[in-house]
Amino acid sequence: MEIIIGLVAGFYLGYKVCDFYHKHAINDILNDMGITPEMRKEMAEHCKQEMAKMEAAINQIRVKIEQHQGQFYAFRADNDQFLGQSTDRATLLDMIKTKLGAEAVIDKA
Repeated sequence: MEIIIGLVAGFYLGYKVCDFYHKHAINDILNDMGITPEMRKEMAEHCKQEMAKMEAAINQIRVKIEQHQGQFYAFRADNDQFLGQSTDRATLLDMIKTKLGAEAVIDKA
């Protein structure tokens, strides 16, 4: 039992020492390169903004709507998957957004 407690304590202590060392080593390297803490915060904010833009682009699905004989038909623009039909364009748009769970970008066909 003492061996197990010693191993667990050793692993935990080793993890904490390595974590402390690596954090300070990275800070020293960045400071030597002339990257200030303010610049790091600015870069982190820029990365957050870019990630938000990328997530918004990923969540968009392009949709084609065609009209034939008073009926509106909706298809995914990327693979022509049928999404629904309606006699009313607004109802069809609501149906598409509910079905896809994403922001629909409509391509006029």
